[in-house]
Formats: sequence, C-alpha cells, structure tokens
Amino acid sequence: MCPRGLPARQSLGDGGGLTPRASYFMATKKKTSARSRVPAGTRRSVRKLQKVSAVTITVSLPITLVRKLKWREGQRVVVTQSGNKLVVEDFKI
Repeated sequence: MCPRGLPARQSLGDGGGLTPRASYFMATKKKTSARSRVPAGTRRSVRKLQKVSAVTITVSLPITLVRKLKWREGQRVVVTQSGNKLVVEDFKI
C-alpha cells in the first residue's frame, strides 16, 4: 500500500502503469483551479514579491510576456493602481 491508502502501482500489461483505481480517479477528478477565473486565452504566472530595501519591493516579469511586448532591459515603465490591481505600461514621452 502506498500513502493515502491507494494500492501500489501495478502494470496492467498494456504499458500504462496505472491501476484501475488510479485511472478511475484521474478520469473523475473535477478540473477546478484558479485558472478558471482567468479570461480564456491568457496564462497565469504567480510571482513572489521580493524586498530589495526598506522602501522598495520588486516583482519579476515572465520573459515570454516581456518579449511579446518587445520590452528591453532598462526600459522605463509606468506603474499605476486601478482599484486593487497594479497596471504596468510602457513609459511614453
């Protein structure tokens, strides 16, 4: 027996490697997650805030989004608050 009372992994002979019980749970598991609150076509990337100094906190941006926006290292951006969200936009003169 494995932890959680599930039977040990056994081969079904077809190379699948899942027990009938495990395949049942995989098929019946509800697909609910925080992603369901994200608009279709967008990906969610959870990041941590990092304290740099007594008055500054940073957050890293996913490189895929930075490349998609064609932003570069050292580029200026504007951070504004909209309700309980922060909006990061390119700084335009």
